[in-house]
This record gives sequence, C-alpha cells and structure tokens, in this order.
Amino acid sequence: MSHYYYIKRAISQRTAFYIGKTRKHPRTQRGNPMNKAIAEWIDLYGSITWQVMQMIPESKLHPEFGESFLINCFVKQASHLKLLNVIKPHYLAMNYDTASERIVKQLIKKL
Repeated sequence: MSHYYYIKRAISQRTAFYIGKTRKHPRTQRGNPMNKAIAEWIDLYGSITWQVMQMIPESKLHPEFGESFLINCFVKQASHLKLLNVIKPHYLAMNYDTASERIVKQLIKKL
C-alpha cells in the first residue's frame, strides 16, 4: 500500500493547518493528530474540525525528505498561515524542492 502526505485545515474560531504522512490506510487515518500545538490551539479557540485540503502521493515528493521539505516550504511560502506541526523537519532538509513549492502554491490558490 502506498502512503500519502496530507495537508489538513483545522477549522475552529480561527483557521490553521497540519501537514502529515499517512502511516496506515489514508481513508481511515485522517483523525485528529494530537500534539502540543494542536492542544494549545484547542485551548485557545475551542474544538477543531478537520478538512483535508490535499492528499499528495508519496511518489510526488522527495523520497527522503518529503514531509520535511513540505513543512519547510509551507513555513517560507505561506508564513501568513498558522501551521500546527511541532515536529522539527529533518536537520539535513534545511530547504525545499520545486515539487513542494508547487503543492504549497496550489494550496494557497485554493484558499
């Protein structure tokens, strides 16, 4: 089974985003990922509902740094949007690639 990366929008009183990689079947592994940033966001703005904005096949991104490149690109290209990821990208993945840049630009156009 192939894995997917996803960009989800957290909808509460304010909007934020979360980038992840499915570890199980993508149709069943779309639950609320719990981390410190998400817990703090819920404390500030109330409960969250999630909307999957994009599902990206693993093959479309860098084989080693896919999620890290996607996070780096989001932080630089969409700095005006709140990202709820707390995991620091891999230290060797200090930049991002054109595939990640294309995906983030598509997301921004959707908004």
